[in-house]
Amino acid sequence: MEVTKKLAEFIVETDSAGIPPEAMEIGKRVILDLLGVALAGSRDPMARIMTDYVKDTGGRPRSSVWGKKVQDLPFPRCPGQRHLRPCPGLR
Repeated sequence: MEVTKKLAEFIVETDSAGIPPEAMEIGKRVILDLLGVALAGSRDPMARIMTDYVKDTGGRPRSSVWGKKVQDLPFPRCPGQRHLRPCPGLR
């Protein structure tokens, strides 16, 4: 069985009552940390540079950026290979 399928089944089949309180608190902190870091990072000058770069690569719009008024960014492609398929590591 694929890892993604196993993870999805675990999430769907797990009742929140079965999650230990300590794990629930850690999970909440991790989610808040993710949101804080993502939003803070979206204000970094490099975020604008990377967003502009991805927009310039072209391609079918498929994503957006948290904290930015940017919708429908194309899937990133390997540098210098705009006409080829997406980078294998970015699927």
